[in-house]
Amino acid sequence: MKLSSTKLAAGEMLVIRAPVKNTGNVPSEEVSQLYIRNAAGGAVHEVRELKAFQRVHIEPGETKLVQFVLPFDSLAFFDSQERRILPSGKFEIYVGGNSSAPLAAQFDVGK
Repeated sequence: MKLSSTKLAAGEMLVIRAPVKNTGNVPSEEVSQLYIRNAAGGAVHEVRELKAFQRVHIEPGETKLVQFVLPFDSLAFFDSQERRILPSGKFEIYVGGNSSAPLAAQFDVGK
């Protein structure tokens, strides 16, 4: 997996590219999923939050590159008093066919 940067600030976008390979003997439709996790903690969040997904057709033995764009504003959330919070700190990225994909990369978020 490759990230366009290891830092993300207000107004910026992070581009994530990951290879997907069909190791089988028949054509396949893969749904590649991008999950993030706020490793800095703080407010209560899902352990991993689905941010994007892509369906890709892959022939046997073929590898395709999937690309996701993660805007800074997509990391915002609302607290218990309905205030919009823009987080800062370390985030983890997971890309795979389901939510248990292994850790793939990390990036830092600053305001």
